Amino acid sequence: MARVNVLRAKRREEGKSEVDSSLVLLKIVSNPVEAERIKALLESNGIRCMLQNELSSSAYPSHGGRLNKIKIWAQESDFGRARRIISGRTV
Repeated sequence: MARVNVLRAKRREEGKSEVDSSLVLLKIVSNPVEAERIKALLESNGIRCMLQNELSSSAYPSHGGRLNKIKIWAQESDFGRARRIISGRTV
C-alpha cells in the first residue's frame, strides 16, 4: 500500500490527477513467468500495470507464503477492461 501512496504523491507533484493514478490490485500470482505474461498481455492492449514483489519471488522460489506472491496492479480506470482481458486468456 505504501508504494501506491508514493505513486499518488508523485503524480500530484507532477500535476496529474489522482483519480487517473489510483492503482488497484488486479490479481495475485505465484509464478513470475505467469506475472510477466499477464503484464505483457495487458500492455499489448494499452493497459499499463505494475508488478510488486517479483524480485522476492525469484530470489526465494521455494519459500512458501508471502514471498512467492506477485501482485499485479493497474490503474483504477482500467480495472474492468483489464479483468476482462485477463479472464479471457489462460496463462
